[in-house]
Amino acid sequence: MQRTITDPDCNHFRLFLIEPCSRTVLARRDGERWVLPRANIPRWSRIAPNILSKIRGQLGIQAIVLDELDALAHDSLILAEVIDRPQSGNDSSFSWKNLRDLATDEFVGEELRTVRALVFEGTTGRGQFSRLGWFSEVLSWTASHTDVATKQFVEIKQVNAASSSTLIRFATENGFAVWFKAVADPSMIEYRVTVKLREYFPDYLPTLLATHDVWHAWLMEDAGRPLDEMENARPRLFEEVARHLAELQKASIPKAASLLVQGCADLRLSALRARMPAIMASLEEAVEIPDYGSHTYLRKARIRALHQIFKDAADQLQASSIPDTLVHSDVSTENILIGDGTCVFADWAEAAVGNPMANFEQLRIQVAQHHNAAAVHGRLLAAYMRTWSSQLSDSQIRKAFMATPPVAIAMYLNTRRDWLTPEKLREPEFVRYARAMARQMDRAVREYEAREALTA
Repeated sequence: MQRTITDPDCNHFRLFLIEPCSRTVLARRDGERWVLPRANIPRWSRIAPNILSKIRGQLGIQAIVLDELDALAHDSLILAEVIDRPQSGNDSSFSWKNLRDLATDEFVGEELRTVRALVFEGTTGRGQFSRLGWFSEVLSWTASHTDVATKQFVEIKQVNAASSSTLIRFATENGFAVWFKAVADPSMIEYRVTVKLREYFPDYLPTLLATHDVWHAWLMEDAGRPLDEMENARPRLFEEVARHLAELQKASIPKAASLLVQGCADLRLSALRARMPAIMASLEEAVEIPDYGSHTYLRKARIRALHQIFKDAADQLQASSIPDTLVHSDVSTENILIGDGTCVFADWAEAAVGNPMANFEQLRIQVAQHHNAAAVHGRLLAAYMRTWSSQLSDSQIRKAFMATPPVAIAMYLNTRRDWLTPEKLREPEFVRYARAMARQMDRAVREYEAREALTA
């Protein structure tokens, strides 16, 4: 069995759909053999919701993803538990079979051992969600903390899935919805930080209904629509987003030291300066590696110049005496939730302490990708600066804003520095990524230079 190559713009998967009571597996007849069903989804799209949508649409089966086994030279194997299925009406080429009936060459490496463990022991041993039955436990726990009967959750959408983590939205017919999130976090940093942030800043995070220490999980109310889904958002809404971000940052100033103790990443200027030499060395190495099909016009000399300009910008930002605050290192419009008169920030996996103006620059870049960017950019900046004006002088704010582009991309690179190690740069995929980051750094420096020229 080889990797499917029919569509290079898609990721291809084998589906191991197991019925938990009978421990039988859905199989498709292929001549005299029984093989696993296949599915493909667009590259860079979320795996769990797209796979489950295909299973439901093509087979009428409601399932939950338990795990994904990456098979390198073969299609990845998705392990999924059947939650509900029709009693009849399936395509006659499909049938529920015992594991022993499947063609053994459908599995590679340790996969057969893993699926045997799932079938006969109910768990693969790979993580808390790589086992049968966990979904019914989560559903019951969710119902108990919402006063909603399990059967009233008529819409269940699994957004992310892995052996030790998951993200699921439960919704009722009347519009009530909650999110269950569990994280693969042995040190419990994201779990602990999320709970603490909600305690410190309840007006700026979704409401937590319950927490579960064993699962490293929490249940939160649905807080509205992501900003990136609001195609016709009024410019006034972006002003509110900027104001809320600035208010959250200001409120976090006295908590900065505590947040670092709780596990927030350190993205303060001193930490960035210490880490950037190794990161920039990786970018230097990446642009000199023979081409892997990715365009780059940068060379070592330019990377070194970019590093020096970052240090100059960091010094300039330091001189503005802006206090360190809580920063959301993944402040994408997907993680900004707009409700009825509310604006909150979700997904704090990359919570950190750092320069607030550089964090706003990251938000500005995200909004620049919005179709209303030209109409909202000025109002976004004005609302942000106005909110800070009670604490900082106009001169402080403007000088800091001038210096933020190189620092903002440096903050991002620091959150991805594990992808830029010498070991990673042996793989073409990470070489391409490093080159892309070098180009982003170059664009950020050019923006910094343009702002400097305007004030010269």
